[in-house]
Amino acid sequence: MTVITETVGRSRRRLAATAVACAVGAAGIGIASASADTQHPRTLRVAAHVGSSSALAASKQLVEHYRPSQATGWLGLYSMTVGGHVSSAQVSYRHETYRISLLPFGQAGSSPNPVCETVPKDPDVAFKKTLDQEYGRHYTFKYLGGLPSGAEFVIESYGVRLYRRTNGLGWGSDLYAVYEPGKTGPAIDSDLQFIQVIHTTAPGPGERNGNFVDSGQAPGSPTPYSGKPGSGLTSIKGHQLVNYYDPGPTLLGAVTPNGGVGPQVDRIETFLAKGTGRRNAAGKQIVDVYGGFEWGFVFKVCGSGDRWSPAGRFSSRARGRPRSSRGVRRRHGPVRLRRSPARCGG
Repeated sequence: MTVITETVGRSRRRLAATAVACAVGAAGIGIASASADTQHPRTLRVAAHVGSSSALAASKQLVEHYRPSQATGWLGLYSMTVGGHVSSAQVSYRHETYRISLLPFGQAGSSPNPVCETVPKDPDVAFKKTLDQEYGRHYTFKYLGGLPSGAEFVIESYGVRLYRRTNGLGWGSDLYAVYEPGKTGPAIDSDLQFIQVIHTTAPGPGERNGNFVDSGQAPGSPTPYSGKPGSGLTSIKGHQLVNYYDPGPTLLGAVTPNGGVGPQVDRIETFLAKGTGRRNAAGKQIVDVYGGFEWGFVFKVCGSGDRWSPAGRFSSRARGRPRSSRGVRRRHGPVRLRRSPARCGG
């Protein structure tokens, strides 16, 4: 095990940060994790389980540094992050219990993080295939095998949300990542963008087989890049940066007596990309695709049955006759979310 320590600044505040290095060596891709108990947001103590110093030098990094709610440099819904790391939440509503939780992607424990990726590899998401189907007519994508050594993604907010509304329930996810180029990564400029592909078990109109490029625009958008106002080059207090904020699909549903088709699962791969300004022999625009990360969540109805009704509506299987709502005091607005419930597992 090789330990690298880089100290920046003199602040002595204790931080809770975790670095995950995706090393590419002779044996393929390795995942190494370590904690940082040094005292500055840019101070990392990285323990890399790699076979050689050359493999360590070629490592690609994803750093978890969860922070409270903060400004992103964008406007509206995208202006402030939720903050922190909320791995699961549940609430009771009309005699049913609903739960949303982050997908583990093979990680142990109950608080999974995004997973570092050098190239898209989830067969369910089918990132490359989906991207080619939607944009291969005008673009060709060159996968570079991750970020250059020293560049990294810093994840500062990642979690799920579940809350009561007057006409149903709202739920969604939250992810905020900041790109740090280091000395060798692609420079921060307006050409840097993100491409995101989603696989969902509850596809909406125009979504092909539950897999689609999330451009944030109408189907058939002229570019594959995220067009949402939370992606790319922005500025915070005069400091330019490239970041990605996805407050997630804040959906809304109401419990109905109709049948359903199972829980909602969203698996998402997000990659940094840059248009080169060049074209290949076929006249297609060439796009370089760097490293990225995978994240996602599962939402389900627990208790009397895990069922999902299409078009964003809940359903439930009643046990016997429906219980009367007489004498039940209905309450709307914010609710107290409970973690690690006994009734509804992850």
